[in-house]
Amino acid sequence: MRQDAFASNATVAGRWPKDLQGSLYRNGQAQHEIGDFRYQHWFHGDGMLQSFRFDENGMRHAARMIQTKKYLAEKAAGRALFSGFASVPPSPAAVTSLDLINPGNISVPHHHGKLLALWEAGSPWR
Repeated sequence: MRQDAFASNATVAGRWPKDLQGSLYRNGQAQHEIGDFRYQHWFHGDGMLQSFRFDENGMRHAARMIQTKKYLAEKAAGRALFSGFASVPPSPAAVTSLDLINPGNISVPHHHGKLLALWEAGSPWR
């Protein structure tokens, strides 16, 4: 099983610009296969949130898989469970709501002190 999170510090050579400070957040498709199955379209990849934090000491990077219902269910099952428009795993589970298959992999706005991972058809993940 792959790890769910990663963190590192960048090595900076030379001088770091003192005004380069703050945080940048990005998400996108990070996991496209589980068990022996690979999703056939890049939209199906489970979302991963990445943070890049800049301060006077340099840059720190951290990333972790977004703990969506889809991600957690498939991780627990050890296999792909849900079909997408370009992929059908063996013995797919029934899709009873869009939030059940929401990978949280489209965008990540900061709203009222919270990061929200979005997908175009489901609720945001905090």
